[in-house]
Amino acid sequence: MGRRTPLALFVLAVGACLLSGCGSTGGTTTTAATTTTQTAGARQVATWFLDAGRLTRVNASVADTEAIATAAIDALLAGPSGGDTTAIPSGTRLVSLAISGGTAAATFSSELGATPSRAAQAQIVQTLTQFPTVTQVSISVDGTGAVPLEGGDGTTLAGAATADDYADLLPGAYVVIDSPDPGTEVSNPVKLSGSAVVTEGTLELEVVQDGKVVATKLVTASAGAPERGDWSTTLTLPAGDVTVTLFEPSAEDGTKLHPASVDLHVG
Repeated sequence: MGRRTPLALFVLAVGACLLSGCGSTGGTTTTAATTTTQTAGARQVATWFLDAGRLTRVNASVADTEAIATAAIDALLAGPSGGDTTAIPSGTRLVSLAISGGTAAATFSSELGATPSRAAQAQIVQTLTQFPTVTQVSISVDGTGAVPLEGGDGTTLAGAATADDYADLLPGAYVVIDSPDPGTEVSNPVKLSGSAVVTEGTLELEVVQDGKVVATKLVTASAGAPERGDWSTTLTLPAGDVTVTLFEPSAEDGTKLHPASVDLHVG
């Protein structure tokens, strides 16, 4: 073997140093790799909770998995932090979630209840429809079957629900019921209040019990569109479970425009 020159010896020394990790510790290298992997493996999703009875979006960090819709629902069921609330009963678990043809079929444990509140329905539907593969949602309870989903006008939807079916629960909705909160037990006389952006400030109130309209009333907001006006009214409701709906009656055919509803139990 020929004699190695000083330059060759220097190159060999540098190569050996690089291979052995000179100038850094193994712990530092490992920590950096782990941090990068965790950052790359996380994803932000929207979960929907309640703030003063209105839907509010809260971002959550979940694992970046192929089952991202399941991860989002699990984050929703984990409950809110801070001052937000949830209408989904504690202990509710996701049993299964299947997405096909734009419909997400979600089955939950019995803790959800056979007839979850409309606010709870909205939280689930809004959370799932954020994904491009989901345009509508059906909800079932394990061992009980399909949950009857409720639209903004208080009627039962024929099939799965879309995000638009709960648009009245968003803060910027045309018609907003601020008080009382959904699912509240109230006593007569019952005061309702909220705000609305409707033509000439004209609203119609409708009370439904056991599928029948039991009372109607005209309500006037403090301002008409395009301004948002406040409204309030007091009425006597029949005992038991009722759905109170407010909407703008169409000037053409009386169609219910921008309906907002609240489920109450009258003691």
